[in-house]
Amino acid sequence: MRGKREAKVAKKKRSIWSILLISFLVVVILSVSAFGIFMYSVTDDDFFDQIKGMSLKMNSVVYAKNPDTGKYEQYEIILSEEDRTWVDIEKIPLHMQRAMIAIEDERFYSHNGVDIKRTALAVMKELSGGSEFGGSTITQQLVKNITGDKEHSRGRKIREIARAIAAEQKLTKDEILEMYMNTIYLGQNSYGVASASRAYFNKSVTDLTLAESAAIVGITKYPTKYDPILNPEENQKRRNIVLDKMCELGDITEEERDNAKKEKLNFIGRFSEKSYNHVTSYFTDQVFIDVVHDLMEEKNYTESFATQMVENGGLKIYATIDKRIQAIMDKAYMNENNFVGPIEGGTQSAMVLSDPYTGEIKGIVGGRGKKTAPRVLNRASQSYRQPGSSFKPIGVYAPAIDSGRVVPSSPVDDLPLQVGSWKPKNSGGGFSKSMTVKTAITKSQNIPAINILEAVGIEQSYKYVTEKFHISTIVEQDKALASLALGGLTNGVSVKELNAAYCSFPNAGIYNEPISYTKVLNNRGEVVLEKKDTESRAISADAAYIMCDMMKNVVAYGTAAGSQIPGMDTAGKTGTSDLSKDRWFAGFTPYYCATVWFGYDSPRAVYSPYSNPALNIWRQVMVEVHKDLEPKVFKQPATLTKLNICINSGKLAGSRCHSVYEFVTSDHKPTSVCTSHNGAIVVAGKYNIKNAMEDEEEQDENGEETPETTPEDGEPGEGEITEGGDPSDGGVIEQPGQLPEGPVDVPPTDIPGDNVGTEIVIPPAPAPVPDVPAPPPVVSDIPVE
Repeated sequence: MRGKREAKVAKKKRSIWSILLISFLVVVILSVSAFGIFMYSVTDDDFFDQIKGMSLKMNSVVYAKNPDTGKYEQYEIILSEEDRTWVDIEKIPLHMQRAMIAIEDERFYSHNGVDIKRTALAVMKELSGGSEFGGSTITQQLVKNITGDKEHSRGRKIREIARAIAAEQKLTKDEILEMYMNTIYLGQNSYGVASASRAYFNKSVTDLTLAESAAIVGITKYPTKYDPILNPEENQKRRNIVLDKMCELGDITEEERDNAKKEKLNFIGRFSEKSYNHVTSYFTDQVFIDVVHDLMEEKNYTESFATQMVENGGLKIYATIDKRIQAIMDKAYMNENNFVGPIEGGTQSAMVLSDPYTGEIKGIVGGRGKKTAPRVLNRASQSYRQPGSSFKPIGVYAPAIDSGRVVPSSPVDDLPLQVGSWKPKNSGGGFSKSMTVKTAITKSQNIPAINILEAVGIEQSYKYVTEKFHISTIVEQDKALASLALGGLTNGVSVKELNAAYCSFPNAGIYNEPISYTKVLNNRGEVVLEKKDTESRAISADAAYIMCDMMKNVVAYGTAAGSQIPGMDTAGKTGTSDLSKDRWFAGFTPYYCATVWFGYDSPRAVYSPYSNPALNIWRQVMVEVHKDLEPKVFKQPATLTKLNICINSGKLAGSRCHSVYEFVTSDHKPTSVCTSHNGAIVVAGKYNIKNAMEDEEEQDENGEETPETTPEDGEPGEGEITEGGDPSDGGVIEQPGQLPEGPVDVPPTDIPGDNVGTEIVIPPAPAPVPDVPAPPPVVSDIPVE
């Protein structure tokens, strides 16, 4: 007996100590939380006011500036999609409210944000080896759902408790319950009970039965496990637990419980398609995407809460749209002559047009034809496709020019090439032995681009693409020749991001974040989000102008020949992916930059009456956009100069050099004169000894060299028109070594055959060129252009 008494006393002592320890811990938690109450009640004033504002269910409005008055006018209203509609607490059945409270937080109406008993039990569970520090009330869960603070730590729990107590001081119980039931995730991509009611029963939440309400409420704990579509048996078990708890608490009678358990439920999955009375434009859809994203990034809101805030928070959003430009773009995308096949399953396209000096998007289209539903796929920003050769300017040529590896007149090999087991080729399969950098980009030849990339270095190019031009879809696997030189990217690129990169060229090498809005105000007129300084240096102003000048050749003589905008300097680059699955054109003037993608949603070969259907749409839009604008040229930096350059050595031309009068950057201007042509020709640091007589060029009747003023022989880069442009715009300097009387723009020219070496012809690099890893033997979707 004595032993039993001693054991009983010892057990009682342990129990007392456990209670004291738990009580101490609870006191510590609440004491620490009390310190945070004041902090959160002050610092989170705006946060909780936003929650209250959201519950007012005020429509957010997008405003656009009137170019005539300079004032902002209402453009479109953002309405909730039906499956995300906010529902008033009065419209949520009382039995559904009681079901939620019974299973989630039975003392909801009696605590002040923290349930002491549940918290104590949670602490005891952790001390006994439990894996969780649970015990959350509905208020705590609401805070977690809004903030996205899901760190598994005691610190997070304390923050959550402090915020919950502060929330209870700011909001009523009904407001908290209403917000919780409208933001909680309930499976099947449904947030809130109204969305779940449509998803599972295709009915209004107001019409739900007790059994149906219990089935939805039961999902909350583990949305996947208790999803009635995926796991109907598990949902039924959980539903019965909810009903039993309601009966235990006196919320329903035993008869009501038993009848609800017997009720046969008909789950339908996602609700059927319907027509929409209110359809927003692609531009407003983009504004919606961007504001939600920025609320998550800058305010640390969850996606669900940020979405509800934009839909119901009464925000005033000031968009960057130019309604005149948007109307021109919409007209082109409503023209069925620009497309092949029906809208469903036929060719598709997307376009972004921006102000390159601010990054402001002036127009955006995410698909052809009339938009029939809100927030459908926006191909301009949500689809990622292989860019083909439209990637060369940012992956190859801009890094090469900016780093001084090449100048436009630098010769580069166009000979058969093999890297490992990979044998890249040009479009058409031919080779031109050698050509200048300017000619290579004009004709969109692949082999020269690969050779230039090898000189620049894979790592250097990768840094330019990701850090300077901010292409977010690039991954480590793209550190390869096929990816960076030919645009065969793992994940592709969006029209929006590629267009933003191209905006750097007319903007003196300055990159601006592409933005669809400038400012967001809440329903009290206070600034919530604002776009200020979004610019960074991508490449030097000299390099940017040289890129503009070279890409003017693409539009004048190359794969986009004949696409100049009347009266404007026009530049750009075409792109075609493997098997012609994606067609691109990214082009710009001194006023605007626009990029077009054309193809099928499920990639397959594109056939069109136009040689490049993307270019066709681009020109239709841009000609109309520029119709009433004053003629304008790209602004040449004062630091940029033109020199007579030897096309073999890259040095200042000597008396016997074959030369061109070409731009060179101030940072990489040659200072020495070439003396290499007295009987020998220097090619990439090696000597090809030739007889002086063999080095003589064919003379015309005046004893001068015959200038070459047309592109090289062979297949053009994309099979597009290659003739065009004004022949008077340029030519090779007729008298080697002699400066012309005025500036001369040089069209693409071949290097004379007897001056062609077998090495990559690149001026000596300022630093050793890193080794380039060979690409994998098989590369899918290698661009052909």
